[in-house]
Amino acid sequence: MTNLLKNLSVIIVLLAVIIGASWYLLRTPVADETEIGMATTDLTSTDNPANEFYALLTKLNSVDFQGGKPIFDNPIFRFGLTDYTSPLPTIDQSRPNPFAPLEANTSVYVHYAKPLMVIVPSATTTATSTR
Repeated sequence: MTNLLKNLSVIIVLLAVIIGASWYLLRTPVADETEIGMATTDLTSTDNPANEFYALLTKLNSVDFQGGKPIFDNPIFRFGLTDYTSPLPTIDQSRPNPFAPLEANTSVYVHYAKPLMVIVPSATTTATSTR
């Protein structure tokens, strides 16, 4: 009897979920002004967002962020900054071939041993038939 009650309750819950989902998906949407966020009246030129942006921009242009004292008029910025650059040295570029060996003591060069020639015989296989 308990299996019958479990099966019956599962079927009732599944039917309730299916009916609720079909009602939610198949209902007609309500067109409400609060959902859209815009009134249905025609826009006039005063409601144009570009005009509002321009009014805010003209208000922002009148703001003086530096308080009448431009920052670069400060003597620290005008006279305190010093140029510490140094000229690059001239390099002798008279070598005709930059990849040629240097004319120096050749005993300090690193000499590597010649690679060993190892000849490995190739593996050969023979197929034998046992017929």
